[in-house]
Amino acid sequence: MAITFWGRKGDKPTLDAVAFLKLHGYRAERMLDVDATPPAGDDATALGKSGIAPDGAGRWPAPLFLTPRGALAGFKERAWREFLDIGKGRS
Repeated sequence: MAITFWGRKGDKPTLDAVAFLKLHGYRAERMLDVDATPPAGDDATALGKSGIAPDGAGRWPAPLFLTPRGALAGFKERAWREFLDIGKGRS
C-alpha cells in the first residue's frame, strides 16, 4: 500500500497538513485531489477500516492521510503528532 495524501485545493486544513508533513520531513508517495480522484477500491476499504467514509452526499473529508498503519481524516495537529510519533523522544 502506498502512503497516500488526499487534499482539497485551497482548503486551509489541507494546506496546514501539507505544511506539517513538510516541516517534519514526511511525504506521501501519492498526493491526490480528493474531489478529482476520490479514494476507491482498496484505498476506500482501508479508510473504512479506520472509520473514515464519505458523507451522505458522497463527499470525502479532507485532508486524508492513508498509511500501512492506518489513516487520519481532517487536520488536528495533536492527532497527527501522535499518529506519526512526533515529539515522543525519538532518537
